[in-house]
Amino acid sequence: MKEKIKTNFTYLFLFFFLSYLTFFCIKILTFLWDSIGSAKQSQIYLDSVWFLGVICIVVVFIKRKGINPIVFLTYLVAFGLIAYFITVILSFITRFDKLEIITRNYIGTYGVSEESSSSGEGTITAHKKTFVFNITDDRYKKEILELSENFNEGADSKKFIFWQTALANGFTPKYIKRYECCGNFSNHLELYLTVGPLAIIECLINSLTSAFLLLFLPLIGLLFNKKLFFSDYQSLLDIFKRLENSMSSGR
Repeated sequence: MKEKIKTNFTYLFLFFFLSYLTFFCIKILTFLWDSIGSAKQSQIYLDSVWFLGVICIVVVFIKRKGINPIVFLTYLVAFGLIAYFITVILSFITRFDKLEIITRNYIGTYGVSEESSSSGEGTITAHKKTFVFNITDDRYKKEILELSENFNEGADSKKFIFWQTALANGFTPKYIKRYECCGNFSNHLELYLTVGPLAIIECLINSLTSAFLLLFLPLIGLLFNKKLFFSDYQSLLDIFKRLENSMSSGR
């Protein structure tokens, strides 16, 4: 009995850790792409260097575990898409997304519009990010109202734990009292040492919520004495080996 409990606990831990690492990597990559695409050129260096550093650490980690980084990237795309849709469904059923474990004190506002694509074929949804406010600052409501009047698809908002994360994501903290931008070297240094790390911490926290939500699947499986995808660490490594062999034979 004790051995079975130990085996199941190890399985759940592996499933949780793999899910957590998956969500974290996806959020980091998405955040990096989004911040570079939407932030001002002068703000890009604030977080991109930190994000690239985290990506390098993850690559070194998985290589030491004997996993090909290209194979892991393929897994991220495949499993990440499946996991995302599953967590959306579970979140809708359980209302887990309404549970705010950590208070999000800041809110960024943006306008939404339908625009023609650069190729001229079809349309794309564009987000015009403006400012980040303290959640207690009612000016964000006025900003959303003004954006709704000026954008053909209305306006929306996004909550953040740290205003530094919003800055890295392309929102301007014009109305944040503690924000001091670019006046001197110390301001630059403070932003560089805080924006990236705090954005990464927020990614870690958000990934934790998603990983806990996905843990419902293996728990339900164990109720029926079934283990999903893998049963132990070696069988998990075997999945990556098979995927690598499949990719090699397909070339």
